[in-house]
Parts: sequence; C-alpha cells; structure tokens
Amino acid sequence: MSKLKLATLLFLAPMACIDTTPTNPSAVGDDPAQDDPMMRMEEMEMPPVFECEPLDNAGCVDQQSCVWEPKDNSAVCRSLEINLQIEEPCNPGSFECGDGLTCAALPKDDGASCYRVCDPEQEDACAGLPGSSPNYMCMGLRGYDYGVCVGAGIQCDPNQDPCGDDEACSIRAGEAVCIPSGSTGVGGDCSYELCEKGLVCANLADRPWPTCLAPCDVAIGTCAESGDVCTGLEGFNFGVCQASMASCNPLVDDCGSDRTCSIDGTDVRCVTTGPTAIGGDCTNDPCAEGGVCVKIVDRTPTCMEPCDLTFPECSTAGFECSSIGLGFGVCL
Repeated sequence: MSKLKLATLLFLAPMACIDTTPTNPSAVGDDPAQDDPMMRMEEMEMPPVFECEPLDNAGCVDQQSCVWEPKDNSAVCRSLEINLQIEEPCNPGSFECGDGLTCAALPKDDGASCYRVCDPEQEDACAGLPGSSPNYMCMGLRGYDYGVCVGAGIQCDPNQDPCGDDEACSIRAGEAVCIPSGSTGVGGDCSYELCEKGLVCANLADRPWPTCLAPCDVAIGTCAESGDVCTGLEGFNFGVCQASMASCNPLVDDCGSDRTCSIDGTDVRCVTTGPTAIGGDCTNDPCAEGGVCVKIVDRTPTCMEPCDLTFPECSTAGFECSSIGLGFGVCL
C-alpha cells in the first residue's frame, strides 16, 4: 500500500507558542483574525509531511529508515540513533524505535511502546513477527492508512473464554484467538475498535463491516436475547447471535409460484426464485427452487441444499446436514 495522503490526527500536534500581543495596538478590532489567537493558530498549522513509505522504506537513501509518526501523522526519512525493539517502552515523537516500527500509545497501554507498522488490508501483515505474543494481528487505526501489529494470544473458543482478564476471544485471519479487549458493544463496528470481553468480532458477508456479536454454542443453538438466533460459522465450533425473523420454512417451501423460501440476511422469508443452482454464487443472483442462499463468514455466499436436522440426510454423497442456527440445516 502506498497511499501517502493526509489523515485525521490520532494525537494533538504540539502547538507553537504565539505572541498574541498586537503589533499595532490601535488596529485591534479591525481584523477578526488578529483579535482571535485561535484563528491565527489555525492559519499557521502545517499539513502532515509524507516523504517516504514506512512499509518498505521507499523514498529513503541507504542507512535511513522511513519513520511513521502517529503523533502528527507524518512519514519522514531518519537515521536511527536509538534502536528500540518491538514492545519496548518509548517516548512519542522521539524516533527511538527501530526500523519498521513506530512509537504509539494504544488504549490498552499504560504508556507508549514500539509497534510494527502494517497494512490493515494485508491478511498476513504481522506473520512471523518476533515478540512476547505467540501470534500478531494488524489492527487498523481509525483515520489512518496504516495500522500496528498487536499481540494475539492462544487459539480459543469464545464460549469457554480461556483468555486473560483484559483479553477477548475473537476472530482474526480465519482463526479464533485471544486479543486485547476493548469497549465496543454488541452491534458495534470493530474494523478499528476492539470488542468488549465476551463478544466476538465477526466479518459476516451480509454486514457492511466487521461487527461485535455475542458468541453461542451451535450444539445448543440458544441466545440470551429473545428473537436472536445462533448462526453457525463454517470452520468454527461456535456461532454468533443475530436478530432473525422466519416467515417460511425451506423444507416445506409453500411460497407459491416463482418464489422460494430462502435466507435473506439473518431472516428466512419468501424471495423471488433465481437462476443459481446449488453450489453456485448467490451474491447477485438468487437461488433456484430448492436452494437457500447461505452467507458464512470468510466465504462467498453460496446456494445450498436445506435439510431436516431431525433426519439429517443430504442428496449429494459426502455432504453432511449441518446446523446454522435457524431451525433447519444445510448440506455442507
């Protein structure tokens, strides 16, 4: 990623001291900008400087590193005299961290530490990073093109939650791992923020962004909130609770001519029959009669055969009737 553009400041940039005494006392009141020191400060503010790319040092000469400074959202070439390593304490604005690192204070920290700069859009941006945590993930910072690698702990099941007191079991890069917990509640956007302990950040196909949701046990299929259903996630032994309404049953499919009972978001209702056969992508075109469009995390929406969980049979060999928390199953 090479998006050297301006962004919202994470920290307030230090203000220069300004003499607010008018150079011409008799002129006070004639110029609003002269009367208001804050207006004069705003006029003097300079935009962030981006002279290099912190992800690969592009734009810097040998023996220099491109240092991204969140304090004023700048990226400049510097010769590093102090070479602090990942997770070591640092002083923001002092350029103490080593090559590829930045000094930042995150909400979970008591003070600032050195973090690896990363691209939030790259799934393996923090793979193999040496540090105190067994795994790392790239956490985006709201308003910035860059993120920082933060520790992700052991693999976990959110229904058991073996994570620490200040950690939450959440989904990152297709795995459930312990990561730092935050303050974002149920239904909140966790693209750049961390979920409260006890919630899972899930990137579901029918939601515009990753969302904090309550986990559930798909074997039991119950949720604490009335009206929520436990929606299974392929590849995981747990699901997430989502609001749902059911106005038909795909095992009966009494929707009438040219309509079929299918999944629409988390609801089950009659929709117009489409051309997509079982196994096909139903992102844009609805399923043909006999198929339901299933949207599972990290998977393309696909037309699947519905099945009766009481008599779990599938017409295609090798497929199994699996619960998705909606009162019926689908063949996976």
